[in-house]
Amino acid sequence: MATLHFDEGTPAEVQAVIQQAHANGDRIRVWYGDTETGRAWSEELDVMGVVGRSTGRLKVPLLLNNSRSTGGPSILTASIVRIDDTMARRTLYKHPSFSTGLENAKIVPNSEASPHPLGFGVVDDEGVVVAGFSTEAKAQKWIDFMVGKRYSK
Repeated sequence: MATLHFDEGTPAEVQAVIQQAHANGDRIRVWYGDTETGRAWSEELDVMGVVGRSTGRLKVPLLLNNSRSTGGPSILTASIVRIDDTMARRTLYKHPSFSTGLENAKIVPNSEASPHPLGFGVVDDEGVVVAGFSTEAKAQKWIDFMVGKRYSK
């Protein structure tokens, strides 16, 4: 099997986890973020799948929807702050200062004080409304997905 090519600045531990996931066909969830602070970006799309590889001279890791998929986005390996194995439900890599900014998130009903287009808003740890949902249950499921308590929204 060809060696995967990683972005410059990718920690050796992240490289090892991705190589292992690729070799085993493990389904993973990745959190991208600021690798200086450990703060995750609020990415919720193209963050789960199995690790594949591109064709060509440099084989970059791709995040495929499933093992039968023929394409997917490249993994931004130098921007990873956490990786979970979704089937084993365990964390494989986590930045020492990992945070999503949603650890103490609150769900608030729509009001003039917290305007958002839907019925309920999610307020992050800094007091900013970051998402809106039609029901409180959907808002809670999203928070749980974003912090890694569940692997589906």
